[in-house]
Amino acid sequence: MSRASARSAAVLAGVAGTIATAAAGLRIWNEGLNVRGALPDVTGGAWAIDVLGAIAWCLPGVLIARRRPDLVFGWLALVAALGHGLAALGLQVAVARQLGDHDLPGVAWGLWCASWGPAVELPVLAVIYVLFPDGRRMVGRLGRLSLLAPIIVAAGLLLEMLAPFSDSFGITDGGPFAGVHNPLTGDRSTQLPPGVPLIAVGMILASAAVLWRWHRASGDARTELHGLAFLAALAPLVVVAVVALPARYGFAVGEIETFLEIAVITAVVLRYQLFGIEVALRRFAVYTTLIFAVAIGHAAIAAVATSFASDDTAATIATIVVALGVLPARDLLNRAVNRLLYGSRDDPIAVLAAVSRTSTSADEGADLLRQLALNVATMLRLPFVAIQVVGDEPALVAEAGERNGQAVREFALVHRGEPLGVLLTQPRHGETDLPTRDASLLEQIATQASIAVAATLMSIDVQRSRERLVVAVEDERRRLRRDLHDGLGPNLTAATFRLDTARALLASRIEEADELIGAVRADVAAALNDIRRLVYDLRPPALDDLGLIGALRRQLDVPSHNGLQVTIDASDTMPLMSAAVEVAAYRIVIEAVTNVRRHSGASSCRVSIRGDDQLRIEVCDDGPVADTWTAGVGLTAMSERATEVGGTFTAGPTPYGGRVEAALPLAGALR
Repeated sequence: MSRASARSAAVLAGVAGTIATAAAGLRIWNEGLNVRGALPDVTGGAWAIDVLGAIAWCLPGVLIARRRPDLVFGWLALVAALGHGLAALGLQVAVARQLGDHDLPGVAWGLWCASWGPAVELPVLAVIYVLFPDGRRMVGRLGRLSLLAPIIVAAGLLLEMLAPFSDSFGITDGGPFAGVHNPLTGDRSTQLPPGVPLIAVGMILASAAVLWRWHRASGDARTELHGLAFLAALAPLVVVAVVALPARYGFAVGEIETFLEIAVITAVVLRYQLFGIEVALRRFAVYTTLIFAVAIGHAAIAAVATSFASDDTAATIATIVVALGVLPARDLLNRAVNRLLYGSRDDPIAVLAAVSRTSTSADEGADLLRQLALNVATMLRLPFVAIQVVGDEPALVAEAGERNGQAVREFALVHRGEPLGVLLTQPRHGETDLPTRDASLLEQIATQASIAVAATLMSIDVQRSRERLVVAVEDERRRLRRDLHDGLGPNLTAATFRLDTARALLASRIEEADELIGAVRADVAAALNDIRRLVYDLRPPALDDLGLIGALRRQLDVPSHNGLQVTIDASDTMPLMSAAVEVAAYRIVIEAVTNVRRHSGASSCRVSIRGDDQLRIEVCDDGPVADTWTAGVGLTAMSERATEVGGTFTAGPTPYGGRVEAALPLAGALR
């Protein structure tokens, strides 16, 4: 959309609206004059229909001409609006001059505009029938023939422009308009053929063209033509009514059909966003409504004021009151239309407050994010809003609305410097991108929403940790049961049987009984070893006897076959920690050093343990540098042990070798 075309469309619409408003004002001035007696073929409500027609044609004209200036029927619609406006104004000027004895110029030209102005819409409709909605005709011979329809209708309109006023208005000799002639042809007795038959033939051909296009179309193209095809099917009946019925009734039927066509065209353009113009409704709606409000308000105030003042004084009072109310009314309408199109965008505090309420009152998890996305979409009138969490498995996405083919705008969700995901939005129908004000507000919304996303992820992590803890406990119970049932149980049972046998042999075969008792002793010793192993797996006894550092020194002070030297850098006195954290720290260090011995090829390994706000563990080696580490059973086990107690774990290569780091909460932090 170029600025020049936008200005041109606005100017044409403004001119048409101004002319229509002036016509309405003159009609009020001409109240009480016997127009029907002087112009018998003029319909009683013709002036109102022309005023409304001018306004109605401005709607599709401005919408299409501003956004798609390359489509001819947008500009033609504005021409139709001008035609209706000129018809209404020209008739009222002529009436005021001839019947109201007001010294106004241009009587003949006024009647001339009134004679053909309303019919300008007919070539426009014919063009729309042939080219709507994409501005392209049908292909082939039928497509070329369809272009004849608007040409024939335009030829009929030209004949109407040249017709004598006696044919157009039923002017009789001796009446107030007896001496007024067509300014182009002059002689009222011109023998030009009437234009109505040509117009009727052209409109029937245009109707046939749109019906054929609808019949051949499919998918969205067919859907877009549904309403227009229905009205085109009624067009022959309308033509018959216009030709056969008296002028006043035929005119009314034709205009009803026209208003329906305008409504269908506008609805199709808005419903299917054909030209990206929905947002252009805002100013048009505001100023159109304001014009009607000013006109109606002026008339009402003037009518009330005439009961206690003269006509001139009443008109002055009405003008002053309306002038004082124009700006407040415009602001009020502007806010109402803005709210209709943009929601609460102009009240960012209310939007952010709603986001905050949703974050604290909605259910946790995915439901919270869905409610949050729905509230943002509703409050800003956005067709699609989604919250997508990155790095979550399975992927967590909450959506509101339907995603269309427009580009998606992303706003980062960051909490305490950590990226959590993105807020996805699409511009409103009729917009190619989000306006700057919307983008700025959505950035603030993303900041607020990141808190809700962080809380949701924390809730999900807690739930998953609980699930993992339950699974781990059940696995441990299953292992203990298997070890007791398959190992310790059979050993003790066998020892019992052998003791019974040895007891029976004591009286007669002492040597055999002694051998059996020796075997029983071995079985009991094996059972004791199994018990020690089970107890050690639950919690190493050395932790209770020596503490964390002492237990680690005993376990790691073992010569390695590959010559690995392990040093422990830690104070013998550690801060208070829970039993679970102590076991987790012990297991992580032992597993990390075991991995160094098995896989790193290092010659030295340093274990550093510090306790401040957390218990910080670092295991470093000087092995060859690797690009990446593949997570195996050992790394996974260490990570799970740290996570189970609420700590963090990282591991990987460094320029100097491998490094494992863990941070576990101390007892004071847990409280």
